Amino acid sequence: MATYRLSKWVFIIPFLFLVLIVVVISWREGKRVETFDTVSLGNLSQRLDHLQVIRLKGEDIEWDIRAKNAIIYKDEEDATVNDIEIIYNPEGGAPVKLTGEKGRYNINKNTFFVEKQEKDVDISIGKGIFIKTGNVEWLEDKREIHSHGKVYLKGRKFVLEGEELVANIDSGRYEINKNIRATLWK
Repeated sequence: MATYRLSKWVFIIPFLFLVLIVVVISWREGKRVETFDTVSLGNLSQRLDHLQVIRLKGEDIEWDIRAKNAIIYKDEEDATVNDIEIIYNPEGGAPVKLTGEKGRYNINKNTFFVEKQEKDVDISIGKGIFIKTGNVEWLEDKREIHSHGKVYLKGRKFVLEGEELVANIDSGRYEINKNIRATLWK
């Protein structure tokens, strides 16, 4: 009789072990883990999909930079980014949102350059004010945004067009320096 029980356990233990493995695998498949791929192709060092860089100032988010993908080439300081969105939260002001199709981001210097491919670079600065331009450069040391080409700025009761935008988004001061044309209405 003891041999009969022993042979029964020989089948039950592997069966229970198999059921346990199936349960563990099924449980893990339900958990979605986001991964980031890196590849090496010649001079290409890394490709990051769904990049997000958050810069904190104390406990608050100062910058939230997102891109569809970023490519960091070997021996280069800048990452090439595509479909970029940057949200800056100035102290005491409305968030500034910048979107563009392609650009470069230097993590060490915290500078970026965004330019249009087919659509303009869009900047939303709150209070119903929108800016469209061909390129934008953020200079961390001056805390300014510069655009070296044509600029179109639209508010609720005005439109400004010109060239060479200089904007200090901390103070909310925006300047167009060349070939300015303004349209105002009541």
